[in-house]
Formats: sequence, structure tokens, C-alpha cells
Amino acid sequence: MSHSTTVKDPRILLFSAGAMAGCINVTLPASATVFLDPKIFNFSNSMYGGLFVFFLSTAVLASWFFRLLAARFTAGRVLQLGMMFYALGALLFAGGLVVADQRMLAYAITCLSVLLLGFGFGGTLSALNELIVAHSSRRPEISLTYLHAVVTGGAALAPAIVGFCIDKQCWAFAPIGEGIIMLILLFPAEKLFTAVTPSAPSEKIANERFVNGHSRAEIFFLLLAGLYGLCESAVANWSTVILQSQYAMVESHATVVMSLFWGSVATFRFLFARFTIEKHVRLFWFLSPIVMLVALVVIGISKNAILVVSAVTLGGCAMSYYFPLTLAIAGSALPKSRNRLSGTTVATLLSGAGISAISIGLISDLHIAEMSTIVGGFGLFAFAMIVIQARMDRIS
Repeated sequence: MSHSTTVKDPRILLFSAGAMAGCINVTLPASATVFLDPKIFNFSNSMYGGLFVFFLSTAVLASWFFRLLAARFTAGRVLQLGMMFYALGALLFAGGLVVADQRMLAYAITCLSVLLLGFGFGGTLSALNELIVAHSSRRPEISLTYLHAVVTGGAALAPAIVGFCIDKQCWAFAPIGEGIIMLILLFPAEKLFTAVTPSAPSEKIANERFVNGHSRAEIFFLLLAGLYGLCESAVANWSTVILQSQYAMVESHATVVMSLFWGSVATFRFLFARFTIEKHVRLFWFLSPIVMLVALVVIGISKNAILVVSAVTLGGCAMSYYFPLTLAIAGSALPKSRNRLSGTTVATLLSGAGISAISIGLISDLHIAEMSTIVGGFGLFAFAMIVIQARMDRIS
């Protein structure tokens, strides 16, 4: 592995960019009460869910496009472009409030801002995944888990920041401040514009009996990423809406629950990266979708707000390490496809998250079932993950 000589420790910048990316990402769902409030934006559930479709569809395109761009230039250049889109999107995100009394115009401005945020997310996350492995001496699965722990640590702060700004009637300050900080981080990112050589895959994980034949294995890993995206989006983006609409939870308490979810994700990612050992990696990977299934079922059938909050927290623990671990296992098991998988797995996850966001909003507006029941039904996707992983384990 070769390291860049232009930056003393580029991981500081990478972790800082990751934390801000996580914070900006969760500002959208954390602002659900603002968007759905009849006195402010007055968006419907379908319009709110549609924002995630705009965000995630452009993130999918960005993951593919920036992967090609990184091959022509460097991952450092892709990182700076992604950060630039993030900053512009966050600043425009607050602009919709200026015309909030004109519902459709405000929605159009908000959609444009989330399109920019989507490009920022797709480019930044793909570049960070590649750069953190290249600039770290740790095993790939540990480096990626630490990175994603920092990303979700930033995500855990977003609901508290947004909630504070809402209470002080200055909601727009949250995305404006995030955009300015991301702009500031753009300048040191220039130092990462050097070619990097990815580190070697972890041999023990690469030798696990997960796969037989690259094409089939890639399909399995992509399916897992997409199904995971469906489950994560269902819990992360709709839990606060469920608690407010069905359990009459006040706005400030609902944002605390979102912080609790992302906080559990970040905490368990740090714990996993710090204490796990290689022989336990496979066990953790198999346990995660089982716990996700339990959490989603509890959200769907419970009539008690405390149980729902507990299930949301449990879901955060189960989801904490699953995606970075899947990404590391896929890259280690298929080293020749590693660069391609870095972009395609992110794109597939985002596709699943987008489908989840819009489908829950549409079904809810059709009054077919309560939102909690809809979210609980996504436990079927967690069950599908269990089946796929069991199938992968049996392949010799």
C-alpha cells in the first residue's frame, strides 16, 4: 500500500467530511415536522417521500458517474466535487423557506436542493470508501466500519441540531451552517488530489466460503445492499412520523428518538470496529438481519410507544455495522471487482432506500394501512436477507 505524501494524516479530513455528510443527510428526515406542518411547508406524505426519491435517485447516478470519474482522475478529485455539491445543496435547502407560503414553488426549490445533495452523497461516500482504505493500515472491514461510524455519528447530531433550531424558530440556520462548514472543508480536500493504491484485501475474510463464481456473488451482494436499503430507510425516515401521527409524541421528543437511532448506529459501529475479531465477523454479519426482522415486526404490531422506541433503537444497533461489513466482505471476496463494487453496492443501497421512502409515503396516503403496519411489513425484506445469506453460506 502506498500513501500520499502531500497530507500528514488525510484521515482527519476524511472523517471530518464523513461526519458532515452524515449530518447533512439526516437533516432531511429530521426536518419532517417542518415539511409536514400545515403552517409552514404543508407537504403531503407522498411529497415528503418523493424528496427521498429525488435525493436517492441522483445519489445512485452519482455513484456510477463518479466511479468512472475516479478512474480517469483520482478519488480525491471526486471527493471534492461531492463536497461541493453537498455544500450547494445544503444552502439551497434552506432557500425553500423563503417561499414556504407558495407550496409548489417551495417544493420545487426543495427538490432541486435534494438533487444536489444526492450528487454530493453519491460522490462523497464512494470516494470516502476508497480513500479511507487506501490511507489506513487497518484491515479494510475495520477501516470502513470506523468511517461509517463517524458518518452516523454526524447523523446522530443532526436531529438535535435541527430540533434546537426549530424550537428557536430558526430552522434554516441548520442547513446553512452545515453548508458553510462543508465549504470550509473543501480547501484541505485539494491536498488529496493524488493517486492512491488500494490496500490488499483481508485474506481471512476473502477465504470465507461465501461465494462461488464472481457473477453470482456480485448479484447476491447487490441484492443484500438493496434489501438493507429498504429496511434502513423504513426505520430511519419514518419512525418519527409514526411516533407523532400514531402516538401523539411531541416534536422535540420525536427528534430525540431519531438521535437515539443514529446514535445507536454510530456507537455500535465504533464498538464493532474496536472489539470484534476476524473469526466473529461472519457471526455478526448473519445476526444483523435477524435483529432487523425483530425490530421491524415490533414496530408493526406494537401499540406501545416505548416498545416502538426500543425497536427503533434495536434496529439501529443491528444496522450499525451491516453495510460497511458487507462492503468489506464483497471487496475481499471479489478483489478483482472491488472498485466496481464500491460504487454499485452504494448505488443499490440507495435505490432500495428510495423505493422504501416513496412506497411508504404513497401507501400511507392511500389509507390502506397504518404507517406502522406498512413499516412492519418491511420485515419481509429482512427475512429475504436471511435467506440469501444462508444460501451464500451453503455455496461451496
